Amino acid sequence: MTDRTEHRVGQSNNIVLVSLIAGMAGAAIGMLFAPRSGRETRERLKSTAEDMRSQARQGYRSARGTLEQGVDQARKAKDELTDVASKASNRIKSDAKDTARDTRRAVDNAKEEE
Repeated sequence: MTDRTEHRVGQSNNIVLVSLIAGMAGAAIGMLFAPRSGRETRERLKSTAEDMRSQARQGYRSARGTLEQGVDQARKAKDELTDVASKASNRIKSDAKDTARDTRRAVDNAKEEE
């Protein structure tokens, strides 16, 4: 994975985390200052906490999916580059052998002409 991709994934994860924390804090503060009974407030806090937990799980799954896609793309790119490098290496070896053979022939022909 490139540094840019890792940076983007890290930024996405940070944004999700900060959003979740801010949302939970805002909900908790709003409930604490709302004019309700203690029981109602506790029930609403519990419900909100469960909702936030669900959202956090979804955010985690999304971030994980994005990261896995990046890893898959990096693997494919590595495989493609490896294949291209291997083909280029084989072509260079073949060209070098042909050049060596042609040079030997030219040297042999030059010796025969002497």
